Amino acid sequence: MASQFGGGEPAAICGRRGAGQESTESSAYLDRESIDPSWGIAAFVDTETTGCNLDRDDIVELAIVLFAFDRGTGQITGVVDEYVGLQQPAVPIRPGACRVHGIREEDVRGKRLDTARIAAMLEQAELLVAHNERFDRAFVARLFPGCELKPWLCSMRGIDWRGHGFNSRRLEDLLRCHGIRTEQEHRAASDARDAVVLLSQRAQDGRSYFWELLSHYQQVQDAAIAGFREGAPTRSWIFQCNPERFDIDRYLAESDALLGWFIRQKHFLDRIEDGDEVFIWRSDGGRRGPGGIIARARVVGWPEEISGQGLRRYYRNSEWKRSGIGVWLHILEVRLGDGMIKRSSLLTHPVLKDLRILRVPVETNYLLSSEEGTEIRRLWHPQTAA
Repeated sequence: MASQFGGGEPAAICGRRGAGQESTESSAYLDRESIDPSWGIAAFVDTETTGCNLDRDDIVELAIVLFAFDRGTGQITGVVDEYVGLQQPAVPIRPGACRVHGIREEDVRGKRLDTARIAAMLEQAELLVAHNERFDRAFVARLFPGCELKPWLCSMRGIDWRGHGFNSRRLEDLLRCHGIRTEQEHRAASDARDAVVLLSQRAQDGRSYFWELLSHYQQVQDAAIAGFREGAPTRSWIFQCNPERFDIDRYLAESDALLGWFIRQKHFLDRIEDGDEVFIWRSDGGRRGPGGIIARARVVGWPEEISGQGLRRYYRNSEWKRSGIGVWLHILEVRLGDGMIKRSSLLTHPVLKDLRILRVPVETNYLLSSEEGTEIRRLWHPQTAA
C-alpha cells in the first residue's frame, strides 16, 4: 500500500463523524463447514514495497485476508484464511519506504513468499480488494499475472468517504475515525486485517461499506453495458492492435476482464472519456485478409497510469512495458471469425472508405467522426445502431 505520514488532529480528519469511538465489531474466523455455499469469497490484498516506482521497486511483504460475504446484503460474514510473508527484494529498500513500514534489509534477507499458497488463495477469490488498488494490483500482478483477469475493487476510491463525513481516505485515518485499533501501522498483515474490519462497519444508512463498494463496482459495469443499449456514445474510437506484437485473439478468447490499453497518440489524452465507445481493430499483421474490427468495448474511467503486468504473456516481442498512460476497456462483444468487420469490406463503403486507419495505418488510436461511428455501428450490429 502506498502511504505517507500526515498531520492533522483526528477531529479535522474525521469531519462530522468524529473520532475516538472504539469499534466493537470484528471479523470472525470461519471453518470450512460453516461457510454457506451461497456466500461470495473475496480477498483483501496489501503490499509493502521497496518504493513506489512500478518499474524498479519490489514487494518486501505481502498479506492476503480471504473473507466471505453475503451476496444479497454485502455484509462480511467472516475470515476464511489469511497469509502474510516477507520477501528479499532484488533491489535495496529505499530509505523513505523503510521509514514508512519499518522493514529493514536484515528483516527480509533470505526470505521468500509462499507463492503456491498465495496463488491458491487468489484463485479462491472471485474478486480482489485493495486500498489504493492501482498500487497493490500493479505489484501483485508482476508475481501473479493471472490476478489481472479478476475484478479488482478499490476501497479508497470506490467508497464515498467524504460523503460519509470523513476528510481523508487514507487507511490509517479511516481506522482511527472508526476506533479500530491496529497492531502495526503500514504493515501488510495489520493493514489487511484492519481493512476487512473497516469494510464490515455500517454506514449511517445501515449498510456495510463493503456493500457500497460492491454496488459501486456493479454500477460501473452496468453503465458500460447500458451505454450501448441507450444510444450512441459521446465519442467513438478505433484502437488498433498488431497481432505480430500482441496476441489479441488469444487475449480476447481467454479473458472476460477489463483490458488495459496504452494510449500512444498523446494528443488524445484529454479527449478520451469514461463511457466512450471503442472498436478494436486487428491489423493484417503482415498477412493479407485478417485485418478489421474484431471487438467493441466501452471506456471505463479516464486515462491514467495503468499496469501492463497481466498482459505480459500476450506480447510476442520486447515491446511489453510494465506501466504507462492508458485506459481500461470493458469488452462487450468479440467476433474473431464470422461477424467481424473486415478491412476489405470498408474499402468501397461510401463513408468508411476514407477512414484514417485505412489511409494512415501506423497509429494506435483513431477518433471517429459521428457519422463514421454510426456507420460502423450499423455494420457491426444493425438492430442497436444509433
